[in-house]
Amino acid sequence: MREKNLIKLGFKKQELDDDGYYYIFNIPDVDNSYSICLISNSNDEIKKNNDWFVELFDYTVIKITKFIELKKLIKILKDNEFKKIN
Repeated sequence: MREKNLIKLGFKKQELDDDGYYYIFNIPDVDNSYSICLISNSNDEIKKNNDWFVELFDYTVIKITKFIELKKLIKILKDNEFKKIN
């Protein structure tokens, strides 16, 4: 996956102390007390062909490497957000 794909999906760049960076995408819950966080690898981990990937924060057994699959996952999560009823 390419860096520009993450930006296109709305991922936000997070700077590291050592001039590095990574990207995150948060989907908050109803009262914003918790969110699902999608997090990319850092730029210093990129080996070839813009090998960016995304994991669920604190759940690293899933690694999403394909833009189309990540786009579908975000759409599914956003389309099925529980809306708080007043």
